[in-house]
Amino acid sequence: MQVTMASKLLLSVFLLACVGVCHGRHHKKHPQGDHPSTYSASNGGDLEPSCTGECPEFELLCSTPEYDVRRYKSALWVSTTMSDLSLSQASGRGRKRLHDYFGGANDKRLKMSYTAPMVTQTRAPSESPVREITVSMLLPKEVAKNPPKPTDPMVVIDLVAETILYVKKFGGRSPRVGFVADLEAKNFFKTLKSNKEPSHEEDNYYYVAQYGRSDSFNHNMNNEIWIYAMNERTYKWLEFNDLTADGQGLPKCLRGDDKPMVWEKMDQSDIPLLTREQCSTTYCQAPKKCPKIETSDVKGVDDKSIKLKQYKDIRALGYVPPTCYYDTAVHASAGPLLKSLDNAGVPAPDVAGTLTVAIEKREELDGVNSCQKLFKVWYVAGGGTGSPEDLTLLKTENGFQTPKTVEALHHTRQYTTVYTKCFGGNAYYEPSTITSTAKMLMERLGDKKKCFLGDHVGVAEYHPQSRLFDRYNEIDLDADLDCSDQEGRPPFTFHLPVSKDYSRTEARPSLGDQCDTHECPKMTTIMGLENNLKIVEYAPASWFYSKSPSKSCSNMEAFYKALNPLLSYLNGKNEDNSKIDMTKPLYGKARNI
Repeated sequence: MQVTMASKLLLSVFLLACVGVCHGRHHKKHPQGDHPSTYSASNGGDLEPSCTGECPEFELLCSTPEYDVRRYKSALWVSTTMSDLSLSQASGRGRKRLHDYFGGANDKRLKMSYTAPMVTQTRAPSESPVREITVSMLLPKEVAKNPPKPTDPMVVIDLVAETILYVKKFGGRSPRVGFVADLEAKNFFKTLKSNKEPSHEEDNYYYVAQYGRSDSFNHNMNNEIWIYAMNERTYKWLEFNDLTADGQGLPKCLRGDDKPMVWEKMDQSDIPLLTREQCSTTYCQAPKKCPKIETSDVKGVDDKSIKLKQYKDIRALGYVPPTCYYDTAVHASAGPLLKSLDNAGVPAPDVAGTLTVAIEKREELDGVNSCQKLFKVWYVAGGGTGSPEDLTLLKTENGFQTPKTVEALHHTRQYTTVYTKCFGGNAYYEPSTITSTAKMLMERLGDKKKCFLGDHVGVAEYHPQSRLFDRYNEIDLDADLDCSDQEGRPPFTFHLPVSKDYSRTEARPSLGDQCDTHECPKMTTIMGLENNLKIVEYAPASWFYSKSPSKSCSNMEAFYKALNPLLSYLNGKNEDNSKIDMTKPLYGKARNI
């Protein structure tokens, strides 16, 4: 029987089975310790082996004649950041601060062996000639679980997640980076662009890694330029949106490798609480459209990292993802928000930061069996007029309704004043740090009888994934300055639920693209959900179906009874006596009676 379907929405569950590990075409591991890391002959092979002592562990995934592609393992790094006109002068100041820390300028007065390389993080200045420059060194493994606290508040410790980098080598005599490094980086970006390597962000950061005796100004230095390719967060966003087929988004020399990409996270128990003694004031810079913020200390609170901020001209675009999980909220919101920006003609680089709000459910509104946490994700910028229209929440579509808890969150009031506490690291990888920092902020404010909306917590991120070191994040709590909006708000439970996909260590199951070998109907993915769920829309098409001729005792038996007439039709039992090629997909529907 023939049926014409006009726009059919299906919730597709992909029950797939495939396990693998991607090491690329080369998978030489370079361990930490006294093993020197070697250079490929195709990429600066005339340089001597340079990394002795403790060095970051990486895996050589693949090489081209011009550069390597490496995957660096998760690790803790110590960093310091300054703003300067001169890359060379700033790196020298940063080098001294880190040497002081390693030399005993910490709460344990512990002297530690130097690690290598010394890495300088920066990017080309845009509207202002002054730029942020960060100098970083690997934290020795023996102290990583309980690192000495720097006595200089400008020196910070961060988790750097597992990251894939493009790496190009160059030589030099001076430990000071400057014009040569800028030129090398500029040329390297051009090389990657001409090779059509994927770029997931505009105005990427770049890194100058220097090996050799960093305390000597006369010793030959072996140097590398590092450029960000991707991390797990970037990859899983691509994967979530079905953009990894045929290696899309991967470095070119990894494409065509049938081994799926897998990632490893550092165990949450091994990550120290990465709060700051004081907060950066330069975390938002051009070309971003940064909001104007009036910042003040919180009266009675002696923690310099806790501030009261009032946003004067904030604009924000928000989305409520249909999920119970923090990681899925991050992945599921980017697509709709970016699409909305594009439709409005707003360039993505205008966005100053992302605010992910975790909301405690209200059982009286959404029921006992609803999600424990609900989420709302905002893209934030400046340039607003102060009117309610500056905060736009995308309408919920595809049959999903906005939870009543979310609708009741702010009633009709607009909150632009928040209590904040800054912390470092990459928030996606540190749900425990998020909840611990939020708890600390709530307790400090509660001790001083400060009122805030305690049923939700905002996680603000201001830096792109291409920034590895000294990232700036905030916990935001809406300030209830007159304590008039406290009724009906359940206490926030300090736990961020994550999906099964977040902690998966094996490759994502995949059956490949079945439509390479079979004719398939045209379909569009409308929405991605967690755990391989997605909503798809099929274009109008003619479909054929057959029914089971009799009742069955099992779903499988009923399926085969219904399948046989369909196969007979395809094999020639039709008016034209012609055989028809099988199309995909083949759907089966069972009904209990």
